[in-house]
Amino acid sequence: LVYVPALLGRVSPTRIENTAVSNIVLKQNVDLLTHNAVARALHSAGFDVVTQRSATVLSGRIEALNADDARPPYRWTLTIRYFVTERATGRVRYASPQTVHAEAGKLTNRLYVLDDLVQASIRALLANPAFQRALD
Repeated sequence: LVYVPALLGRVSPTRIENTAVSNIVLKQNVDLLTHNAVARALHSAGFDVVTQRSATVLSGRIEALNADDARPPYRWTLTIRYFVTERATGRVRYASPQTVHAEAGKLTNRLYVLDDLVQASIRALLANPAFQRALD
């Protein structure tokens, strides 16, 4: 996964965009944390995430990760554009953004929120008929 806001220089690789005066900075890069959360969510859903035998490859771009945290309720948004490509040819079989939201009455642990957002994103992705067809 690529963290587009950091790639564009809008934030550092460890920072989540937010509306409050203080910054939300993580100890690890957002792309790595998100990649690991995606792998856990897919593994929990029954996917073999480390196989090289698969004819298709899932990849993605984190297009947005932000928190509206100026005052409660705090609203979090994650947008990942997922891609399914054929391993042999590189042909893209699926490309679509998936946006999910979460709301909290108080500012909670950011890693828990990120994990919850990724799990919601993967649930929505797996329920998408176009994504399912791309895996066939």
